[in-house]
Amino acid sequence: MAGPHRGDVDMMMKKMVPMQRARLWRPTLLALAGSLALQTAQAQTESDYAQLRSRWLQQLTGSPSTLPERQAALAELADKAELHWQAINLSSSTPGLWPDLQSSSDASVLTSHYARLLLMARAQATPGSRLFGHPTLASDVIEGLAWMHANRYRPGLSRYGNWWDWEIGAPQALSSILTLMHGALSAEERSRYLATIDFYVPDATRRGNQPSLEETGANRLDKALIVGVRGALGGSDERLRHARDAISQTLHYVTQGDGFYADGSFIQHSYVAYTGSYGLVMLDSLSRLLLLLQGSLWAPNDPQLNNVYDWSERAFRPLVRDGAMTDSVRGRAIARRSSSNHSAGRSLMGSLLRLAEGAPAAQAQPLKEMVKGWLQRNRYLGPTCFTGQTLAPDSACAKFSLHEISLLQGLQANTSLSPAPERPGAQVFAAMDRAVLRHADFSFDLSLFSNRISAYESGNGENLRPWWTGMGMSSLHNADQQAFDGDYWATVDLLRLPGTTTDRSSAALKNWALIKNTSNWVGGAQLEGRYAIATLDFGALNVTGSSLKGKKAWFLFGDKIIALGGAISSGNSLAVETVVENRKLNTSGSNTLTVGGQAQPSMPGWSASLSNTAWAHLAGSQPGADIGYVFPDRPTVQALREQRSGSWKAIKSQELDDTVNAHYLSLAIPHGLKPTAASYSYVILPGRSATQTAAFAAQPALKILARSTDMLAVQDSSLGLVGANFLTNGSKTLNLDGKPLLSSSAKASVLMRESADELALSVADPTQVNTGSITVEIQRAASAVLANSPGITVLRLAPTVQLQVNVAQAAGRSFEVRFRLQR
Repeated sequence: MAGPHRGDVDMMMKKMVPMQRARLWRPTLLALAGSLALQTAQAQTESDYAQLRSRWLQQLTGSPSTLPERQAALAELADKAELHWQAINLSSSTPGLWPDLQSSSDASVLTSHYARLLLMARAQATPGSRLFGHPTLASDVIEGLAWMHANRYRPGLSRYGNWWDWEIGAPQALSSILTLMHGALSAEERSRYLATIDFYVPDATRRGNQPSLEETGANRLDKALIVGVRGALGGSDERLRHARDAISQTLHYVTQGDGFYADGSFIQHSYVAYTGSYGLVMLDSLSRLLLLLQGSLWAPNDPQLNNVYDWSERAFRPLVRDGAMTDSVRGRAIARRSSSNHSAGRSLMGSLLRLAEGAPAAQAQPLKEMVKGWLQRNRYLGPTCFTGQTLAPDSACAKFSLHEISLLQGLQANTSLSPAPERPGAQVFAAMDRAVLRHADFSFDLSLFSNRISAYESGNGENLRPWWTGMGMSSLHNADQQAFDGDYWATVDLLRLPGTTTDRSSAALKNWALIKNTSNWVGGAQLEGRYAIATLDFGALNVTGSSLKGKKAWFLFGDKIIALGGAISSGNSLAVETVVENRKLNTSGSNTLTVGGQAQPSMPGWSASLSNTAWAHLAGSQPGADIGYVFPDRPTVQALREQRSGSWKAIKSQELDDTVNAHYLSLAIPHGLKPTAASYSYVILPGRSATQTAAFAAQPALKILARSTDMLAVQDSSLGLVGANFLTNGSKTLNLDGKPLLSSSAKASVLMRESADELALSVADPTQVNTGSITVEIQRAASAVLANSPGITVLRLAPTVQLQVNVAQAAGRSFEVRFRLQR
């Protein structure tokens, strides 16, 4: 029961008889004062609990408005709820409330039961829904809760299936149902269901069925949110404090295991790059919990909270292009039909706006402007979303939650917020073996693997053809925002992904395992936040059982990507090729391919071996989406147009088996059977026309300086850049025009920019195992050190520049130094 309000306490004091006051002993006065203070505190706390419940209800139902996006979302909500309502079977003898949810061994049916009841509860509790306040629907939801408690989900049951459904999926939905139905449930019913949540989520920091296992990352915050909402529902100060305190561990940058790293990486399951899946879940739960608790007695006061704003810039922003999250960090989620790079981007937008709601102004403004820029550039959304204009049928603008729609409406209406442009730059995520190049007109990212980061993750029947998704897969995001959307992952040839050197081999899946590379030389260097090298010394043995191996590097230089490969060998009787491109085309597959000035046939099924190829050009599906390809070695290029068919069930066992189709064009450099020292080079020129591509091929302004077992190196004279990967230990020297230029004493990635009067240098140890130093010498003389990273010792400036880099425990980090040159 609620304690007395402050006014009631005052009235009690006024009613005391003056003569009685004189007879009160001091101890009695003190006891009464303490009792009254406690009653007042209880009154304040009850009010706080109610406020928290109201806040969570707001996150579930949004703010009433006539905005077309809200009306469309409400209609869809009611449609789905009504569909489930019509099919529900509340008979006590039924094995499941719905015919397709009757398994007694698959724990996902627990989550699915509560998810459907949650839809029904939201439809009847949300103002504006055509089912709002429907008494029969409310009664059936309550009866559904009772059925679940009696038959499927209550304290003391023997578990089966995936732990996640018992400890996160089911209680997460149940807690929201209890919020929506709070006034319709009796105190005894609320107590019963809250006890169920307490049984399966007693500790947000520990695995319930394995208490010795500490929860981390997304799972920990999911549980913290469940406990926090449960605390509000049951008026439990202890549960709310526990939810708040569980947050702190996730806010710190980690150096191993799950969580965010200082370089922007995010890892879940110990060795999987997961920014765009578990990272999103983590941010989603954290943003919801912070919004729930802000300004309350249980608001977090951890100084590490500022890291969350840093994540938005360092971890998430580089991996999003115009509101779409790159698939290279989505892991198993790429196999889910309902999940796409664009839906992942929408999830991030919602989370960032929730963060901004409680953030200081200095942090809130850039978050909102970032989201506004993505929103307005996204072809599925656009500048007219959330402005009151009529919606197109099935508009993505209505795919946000009801609460997010309210926030987005405010964002669009705020004319003081300018949409932030895409931010150019280059970044190596050394802790998760990913790299990205960002340009005003495109983004390019790479998926690599090592002995630290797995080639793939499969499990729960998801991601059933994943072998090559982490072995050098490249993704180019440009004005064609549908390139990786739709049915891409169900139709693309998963044995011939762009960027990979492949023999199309596959093997039995290793679920939940660390699928190691045979080499630890994976990563690269970044310079001035603008340029980077990413390198992969790979062996496919642990991934597909193949003996294929090779050394691959990508030089991410401004408006171009230079790809270089060498030492490619295989003992298998499988043809080896390097896939330059495998691009999803427009719906008719008619994108024009031009090779050396000649347009090639456009009919599906066409293929050709194009010898002595200097350049190729693929017309984009949208203006600004053209791509040029230049081949410095003038190799034979195998071109292929396909209309490919596939099914989502082939990559996720729970999906439907219907056939989907898409058109593709691939370009590949063949290496033949059992190569021993094959190599390749190509340059990708995003956004270039055929004429511009031909002009670049005629005067490329780049040189391949080394392509051997020991070294991969190039020069781009237009930018004054030299990038070199020293692949073996022992002192090695890189020559330029027959003269020594750069040497390294050990394995290293070195990136150098030279201008008329300055020399900038970046050095990294991609192996992450060097416990000492790397000595680098440049055949230039300098007059001064202009800037220097900690860890670099400049040994001399002339007659050559020599420096020593302490890379012990650097975790692949780049060390930068800048000199004034002697001329």
